[in-house]
Order: sequence, then C-alpha cells, then structure tokens
Amino acid sequence: MRDYHIHTILSTGLFTVNEIVEFASRNGFDAIGICDNYRTNRVRSIQNIDLYLSTFSDYGIKVFRSVEIDFSIYSEIDNVFDENLNKLDYVLIENVEDMRYS
Repeated sequence: MRDYHIHTILSTGLFTVNEIVEFASRNGFDAIGICDNYRTNRVRSIQNIDLYLSTFSDYGIKVFRSVEIDFSIYSEIDNVFDENLNKLDYVLIENVEDMRYS
C-alpha cells in the first residue's frame, strides 16, 4: 500500500514525519510521500527546502520527499519554481482557482 500526498505538522498536517512513518510501517505501507505545502499564503507552509529536508531520516520503508505548490493562471512561474526543488523526489502542483488575493 502507498500514499504519496501526506502533509505533516510543518504545513497543514497533524503529525510529525516520524509519527507518520511509524503509522505507515505498522499498517502495511511499503512507501509514502511526505508532501508539505511550499511557499503559499493560503495555509501554513514550509519556506526553506534545506531545513525541510533536515527533518527526514532513514526509515524502514521508502519515504519520498516532496512539496505541494499552489499554481493558477495568475502565478508568475519564475516566482514559483526554484533550483531547490531539484533536491526533492517529486513536486505536486495544485491548481488553485484564484490566487490573486492570497
């Protein structure tokens, strides 16, 4: 079993990375993806990729490191993507209807 869209307390989730991994291991997951919100004003989010990555350790299951980015027709692509995203396993893009006021 796998889930690739899990938020932690670093953004909109309720549990730490370690608590999530422990739960996943006990419940038969062989891989998970931690995918916290990144640089958004809409919800609590992480701002620094290196600090975010330092919260991860080696685990008994595969843990993919990821972020979720809000994007809309009003987003400026140069302000959304940066070279630090290359340090992650994947990036999830969320289409947000109207970010003009966020």
